[in-house]
Amino acid sequence: MSNQFVGVSEPLASSIIVLVVEDDPLVRAIAADTLEEEGFEVIEAPSADHAVSVLKIRNDIRVLFTDVTMPGTMNGFDLARLAQQQYPHIAVLVTSGALPPGFNSVAPEARFIPKPYKVREVVSLIRQLVSEKPAIIVTAQETEVSSVPMPEPDKHSPPLSQALSLPAHDSGHSQLGAERPPS
Repeated sequence: MSNQFVGVSEPLASSIIVLVVEDDPLVRAIAADTLEEEGFEVIEAPSADHAVSVLKIRNDIRVLFTDVTMPGTMNGFDLARLAQQQYPHIAVLVTSGALPPGFNSVAPEARFIPKPYKVREVVSLIRQLVSEKPAIIVTAQETEVSSVPMPEPDKHSPPLSQALSLPAHDSGHSQLGAERPPS
């Protein structure tokens, strides 16, 4: 068997593992259920601290989808920064009602999506991020990282370092996070 990276234009959802980090159990369950219905494998974490523990033992996570405000020693921005520094193969998607003013310690390649978000937008963005991010192939012999360049962000998912606030787009799709005030 060859030990090569094979690119695909649309990643198979069944091969994509998403770590959903959200302290609100209802919002987390809805996000996880929706992503699973779309064919993704989902691991849930109720805090950034818990997510770090998961990242340490799992090398197959492709996407980190995290809220910002959570209990514990870390928030979602801290988690995003840590993930991009220590796990560069993981695509990072951060969500919140609004970015805190003056925040300057941000993961530069992470994408931001405002709450309340549309399920279809999250699924589409996850597929886009995974297709752009280098994949790690782990074999018994070695680990390889493909060299797929990261394109410039589009207007729908600016890097966190440039996003100050984004209005939710009303396209008639169901929204997650609408039941609670912004985090």
